[in-house]
Amino acid sequence: MPQKNKSILIVNSDQSMRDYLCERLPFSGFKPVCSDSIRCALKKIAEFKVDAIICDETLKDGSGLDLIQRLRNCGQSVPVGLLISGAPDLTEISACAQGADLVFHKPFGLQDFVDGLHQLLKTNTTIPSVQTAWFSRDNNQNFPHRA
Repeated sequence: MPQKNKSILIVNSDQSMRDYLCERLPFSGFKPVCSDSIRCALKKIAEFKVDAIICDETLKDGSGLDLIQRLRNCGQSVPVGLLISGAPDLTEISACAQGADLVFHKPFGLQDFVDGLHQLLKTNTTIPSVQTAWFSRDNNQNFPHRA
């Protein structure tokens, strides 16, 4: 069932990734809001109601885990997905243990990403859970904006 009009905050320092997701997600019924840093993300969270947050593991002014920790320390229970690229010191389990509700592995296809958003929006963040979305690295939709 589509998550109509759900606002998704995309926090990623990669301009082309932000542009691509913010351009494509409305076609799947989401309202994307983009940010390139923790500072900008916190400002947007204060200004807008966001239904979920997707943040990259590495940002201009910290890490996605830093953002998650700040949100959780402030009592924010908004579902957060973390984009990881296989850093050896960050696994799905450690990311979820540090507050992420869902982990997305880069690269991923757009439909896999949308499916992950639907899963993330169903996550009950009042009960700790470890959920991981594994996405095919062979999917021909991987990063079409860079083709």
